[in-house]
Amino acid sequence: MLCIGIGAWIANRRTDIARGAAISGSGGVWRLSRQRARMASALVGNRFWVLGGLDASRGARPDAETFDLTRTPRQTTRGLLSPAPLLARYDHTAQASGTDIYLIGGLSALGQVVGTLEKLDTRSAVVTTLAPMPTPRRMAHSAIYGGKIYVVGGTNTLRQRVGTLEIYDIATDTWKTGRAMHIARECDVALWKGQLIVAGGYSASPQNGGVLRDVEIYDIAADRWRRAPALPRPISAHHAVVSGDWVFFFGDYLTLSRVLALNARTGQSREIEAPGFTPRRHVVATSYRGRAYVMGGSTDDTLPPLDDVQIFDLQKMRQMAQSAP
Repeated sequence: MLCIGIGAWIANRRTDIARGAAISGSGGVWRLSRQRARMASALVGNRFWVLGGLDASRGARPDAETFDLTRTPRQTTRGLLSPAPLLARYDHTAQASGTDIYLIGGLSALGQVVGTLEKLDTRSAVVTTLAPMPTPRRMAHSAIYGGKIYVVGGTNTLRQRVGTLEIYDIATDTWKTGRAMHIARECDVALWKGQLIVAGGYSASPQNGGVLRDVEIYDIAADRWRRAPALPRPISAHHAVVSGDWVFFFGDYLTLSRVLALNARTGQSREIEAPGFTPRRHVVATSYRGRAYVMGGSTDDTLPPLDDVQIFDLQKMRQMAQSAP
């Protein structure tokens, strides 16, 4: 176990509001302190943390920044402006437990697939290196439930898509292997009532260029995967936000404007319009007090990432999903 103190690296800054309405009446647009894509994120209380990722120079970032979601875009927030001694990486995943954030896997600045697990204490600004993930992966995603972090899918060091599920026990700093998915894929994960929902993603299949419509649901208590009805459209490089019984997927690698809605209770899903959504992929997103916050991402691998933060009214999105054909 390695601990590093990073001192007082949180500084005051002012965010800028920009043009571009999201869903009507849902708020405005914030800005990240720098352009980022393929980063990780975590919600700690009322603060949303954005960690690492690729910047405008296509370099891996070793830093993070945070937004106070109780403030408006015109109010002062606090952001992490100077680099922290986090591992510079992208295509990784992160989860929060209490005031700690756990960063897992991804690609290092040297382009190496890693299994590195770091804990960032957001109160003391101390980074601790913990037991590495047994299967190094990039483009895996995760959820936290009952003091354990469930890391699903991704691409391994041999550039193979995997359906691997590995489970990290925070209390004991140990890993164990769970039951693998039916379909190996890069994917996102949504947690709903003790179940992990994996929808779409990217596989090695030639169908649809490897982009999937398949949905699998993992029952944590039973350690069992089951298949669910497929999505209406293939989707990958997206990010999920849960609101009630609905899961919303923002962005897609090819159809950048794509937003899908899945009812976790019924299994029904549909494509919806999200007026004002900036078309993009590789975003991060979270829900807080009835709003979805969608941040960063990119429109093309050859162009700089984005820095805007869009806010959507989740009640209106649920209404749209329920009324969609």
